[in-house]
Amino acid sequence: RRPAIYELRGNATVKEIIELAGGLAPEAFTEGARLERIGDRRERRVVAVDLGTPDGAATAVSNGDTLIVPEVLPDLENTVILSGHVQRPGPYQWFPGMRLTDLVASPLELKPGVDDGYVLIKREIVRGEPIEVFSADLGAALRDPSSSQNIELGSRDIVNVFSLSFGRQRVLRPLLEELQLQATFEQPFQRVEIVGNVRAPGVYPLEPGMRVHDLIRAGGSLTEEAFTLSAELTRYTVD
Repeated sequence: RRPAIYELRGNATVKEIIELAGGLAPEAFTEGARLERIGDRRERRVVAVDLGTPDGAATAVSNGDTLIVPEVLPDLENTVILSGHVQRPGPYQWFPGMRLTDLVASPLELKPGVDDGYVLIKREIVRGEPIEVFSADLGAALRDPSSSQNIELGSRDIVNVFSLSFGRQRVLRPLLEELQLQATFEQPFQRVEIVGNVRAPGVYPLEPGMRVHDLIRAGGSLTEEAFTLSAELTRYTVD
């Protein structure tokens, strides 16, 4: 609680040093503490100290030691993050079986001008492994919680809710860059693009089983001027 340089008389232990400094802060990571010490040969070395054990707390300190107590990791566990055009964005507690309507239970939790037909979910099943990106129709899930659009959420999911008026490419751009960086020869970067008379033209992640109507939904649906009798699909193939 009071990091500083302290003077001591006689021998002291790590526990006594911490008491002198007002005790540990709530965010202290006790298992990762360490002493930076100058050895007998005038070399600097590090001594690991587990403050949660009696032996670690009883470690003797020497003249010139620096006790470093790191913070716990900033990543939130067992949480789902709600982001974007909503009334109360932020982290929420995750529980097994949690679905999209458990996170957004009512249209009143959405801001005016929301595009509830397309929410994008970023998922990292295992930390450090490639991410997955997929979408859902929040409006359909709210109308019928038993529908397939009311998808089950996982821990550390990030749910992005978009507006019809503000550009969504600023949110999609870092996601697309991350997907491109993790692409390999065996699993190339999967992307699609929609242009023309849609509310939100741009590049979007290609989802498994994605169809034309899913891409139109991603693009914010058709504008009033759209000519619905004809559209052009351009596709590249590699032989």
